[in-house]
Amino acid sequence: MYKQRIFIQVSPMLTKLFHSSTKETKHLYLCALSHILHWLPKQVLLSEIPTLLPLLVQSLSCEETNLQLSTLETFYSLTHDVPKIISQYVTSLVPRYSHLAQDAPSLKIRCMSLKCLGVLTVLPHHEVYPYKKQVIQSLAKCLDDQKRLVRKEAVQCRNEWFLLGSAAE
Repeated sequence: MYKQRIFIQVSPMLTKLFHSSTKETKHLYLCALSHILHWLPKQVLLSEIPTLLPLLVQSLSCEETNLQLSTLETFYSLTHDVPKIISQYVTSLVPRYSHLAQDAPSLKIRCMSLKCLGVLTVLPHHEVYPYKKQVIQSLAKCLDDQKRLVRKEAVQCRNEWFLLGSAAE
C-alpha cells in the first residue's frame, strides 16, 4: 500500500512541476515519475495511465538513458495490458522507437526499443498496418548493428512486422 500512497501524493506534484518548469529541468521530473511508475503495482498504474501517457511519450525524447530505459520497459508492459490506450499513441511511438533502435548509444535501449517496436504488432491491425513499410525499412540499419544482441532483436522484430497482415492471423 505504501507504493500506491506515495504515488498518489507525489504524482500530481511532479506533473504540476513538470508543466511549470524550464526546458532544462523537465527531464528531472520525468525521470522521477518514470522511476516511480516502474515500481508501482499494475492495478494502480492502469487506473492512472490516461493522464500519464503523454508525459511518458515525451520522456522518450529526453537524452537521459535511465529515463529512456525505464520508460521503454513501462511501455512494453503497457502494450499488453492496455492496447486500446497505447494504440492512440502509435503515430508518436513508432518514430521514437525507430529512432532509439537505430541511434541510441546504449545497447539496452536499442534492444528494448526493438522489443517495444515488435510488440506493437499485437495492437489492432488497422492501427499499425500503415507503418509496416516504414518500420521494415528503418530496421535495415539495426540488422547491421555491431552488437549481436541488437541484430537478434532486430531480426525478431522485423519478422513480426513482416507477418503483420499475413493470412495466418
